[in-house]
Amino acid sequence: MSGEVKAGEDTSRAPRSQKIQQIPAMGDVSQMIGGQITVNIDGQDVRVPMGTTLLDAAKLVGVRIPTLCHHPDLCVAGVCRVCVVEVEGQRALQAACAFPVTGSLKVKTHTRKVRQARRHVLDLLLSTHYGECYSCKRNNNCELQALAKEYGVDFYRFGHVTESQYPKDESSYSVVRDMDKCILCRRCVRTCIDVQEVGVLEAVGRSNKTRISTYLDKPLGDVVCINCGQCINRCPTGALHANDTSDEVWRAIDDPKKHVVIQTAPSPRAGIGECFGLEPGTPMTYQLNTALKLAGFDKVFDTNFTADLTIIEEGTELLLRLYKALVKKEEVAFPQFTSCSPGWVKYLEHFYPEYIPNLSSAKSPQQMFGAVIKTYYAKLNNIDPKDIVTVALMPCSAKKFECNRPEMADSGVKDVDYGLTTREMAQMIKERAASWKPRCARSSNWCAASRSRNCSNTRTSSPCAGLRACATSSCRSPP
Repeated sequence: MSGEVKAGEDTSRAPRSQKIQQIPAMGDVSQMIGGQITVNIDGQDVRVPMGTTLLDAAKLVGVRIPTLCHHPDLCVAGVCRVCVVEVEGQRALQAACAFPVTGSLKVKTHTRKVRQARRHVLDLLLSTHYGECYSCKRNNNCELQALAKEYGVDFYRFGHVTESQYPKDESSYSVVRDMDKCILCRRCVRTCIDVQEVGVLEAVGRSNKTRISTYLDKPLGDVVCINCGQCINRCPTGALHANDTSDEVWRAIDDPKKHVVIQTAPSPRAGIGECFGLEPGTPMTYQLNTALKLAGFDKVFDTNFTADLTIIEEGTELLLRLYKALVKKEEVAFPQFTSCSPGWVKYLEHFYPEYIPNLSSAKSPQQMFGAVIKTYYAKLNNIDPKDIVTVALMPCSAKKFECNRPEMADSGVKDVDYGLTTREMAQMIKERAASWKPRCARSSNWCAASRSRNCSNTRTSSPCAGLRACATSSCRSPP
């Protein structure tokens, strides 16, 4: 890359049509005449800076306006029209997420006219929405389903498709696209272009022929998708979800001839509690390891071990590069980039291939652990590597792609056979044990206080689950 970047210059790779167009900053607008504007929302006055959207203004007075296409991470789209409100003086209903405050306004957010409009928008979305909720990956975690329930949708006012309109795209190891469930909110498009700067997805066609597509309608596995999964995180329905291999893992666990080993990364141990109603960040290392053993895994290991190995390998490689450059005066690629993130590696391969020599040649901790299990561990325990199934519990859907890269089989067998996300593992645990409450450190009973912040069995204000110490000397740590 050459040339200097000017201050304020947009350096993103997004096409010009997708770049956010901004008015040059004029200092602190709130201190200017007319900078603060009074808006009346459902009878409540609130002063907001000029340019604030009605959606944001409503939040300031505690008024909730439903949305589907809006997302705090993304630029404004205003395409779903679920957030319509009644603005005094305006002929038609206005989209609250895209209507800027430029003068004093009176807004009503839940009149009969508004409620009927939102209901009809939802009815229209459901009329082209194929599939049954109970068999959907996002059942009970779907924004469209939640809004349909909130607005009393109990029949298909405008009909309902009974046959699939699009083939499901399962070509990617990481992401599955089910366009029968797409509501054209374009969250995935904005995420891929504006946030990730990859640009795999785009809206093509017009009117009722509009659809979200890849370049030339190619399968997702054949385009420049980096498998990051950020589109999944922002999709409000089941149109995008991770390529779940838990059925294959169950099949291996149920096979007495297979020795199934799992490695767990740090993030899932801190995040999986959310799937069971616990507060975000609750440490669940002990409970997770116990649950994995109960689920049938023969061995449970910590990926931190090979994270340390990766540090040693990458550090050694850096020292060797420095030696070649400083002592032998050889041409060496600097700086050295880590190769631990498969999404980052694929991004570099697609968009900046000239920097591939800068990548460390070391495998990621996930793949390094798989190689150790299929070689050293197999020899140590006298097990044929072909009879070992290695599973990786990781926070990133790109890890699913990484374990299927053709070069990740140096020993003659795949280093890692399957990658699972935190949500997928939580579902497996629920299948195994219906509910999951941590045991009290003081007794073998289920801990009734584990969901509260005032467990009497601990010295701290945190739940006793996973703590090593307890207020009673007879208490023992969970296994």
